[in-house]
Amino acid sequence: NAGQQQRRGLAGGGGRGQQGHSPTAAAAAGGQRGPAAAAAAYRGRSVKVVIATEGLVLTEGGKKLAPGAKEALASLASKKADLYLVTEVSSDADVAAAEAAMGEVTIKAGDGGGGQGEEGGGFVQAHKLLFVEKRSSKVSIARQIEPHIYLDADDVTCQELRRFLPRVTHLKSNATIPELVL
Repeated sequence: NAGQQQRRGLAGGGGRGQQGHSPTAAAAAGGQRGPAAAAAAYRGRSVKVVIATEGLVLTEGGKKLAPGAKEALASLASKKADLYLVTEVSSDADVAAAEAAMGEVTIKAGDGGGGQGEEGGGFVQAHKLLFVEKRSSKVSIARQIEPHIYLDADDVTCQELRRFLPRVTHLKSNATIPELVL
């Protein structure tokens, strides 16, 4: 019956890729539609956010945490964002350098996430630090994760992902990660 289909998200376009635009989401948002409805529907729930780290989280070729990155990630984590950081690398040495640079924002194994949001604690689970060798791999990973929000300083990657993801934001390199309405 229609009531059962709506509860399962089958009626009214509530299927895959339609998050925030179903009648259920619009009702949760007080009758709003579009991005406002999506933001209201996500409020209080975990929102998947994928951030390509080059120029936004990491600088100097992935060797240093960008100014303001720790605070921005802490802010997103405090709003229940499920963070994934994708870094383009060309060698194992680059992976090690990026992991070392992101050490302050990473929840270490054994923390159990308990340190999240506390002073000195991390904000990103270690297994969600993802490394790729090619730009096209960022597109593949983002499509597999299906984030609610994707942030990148690379316009080509953003253009490719706009066909597949609901909210793709291109930021200038060295920009601070903006406050997002979650």
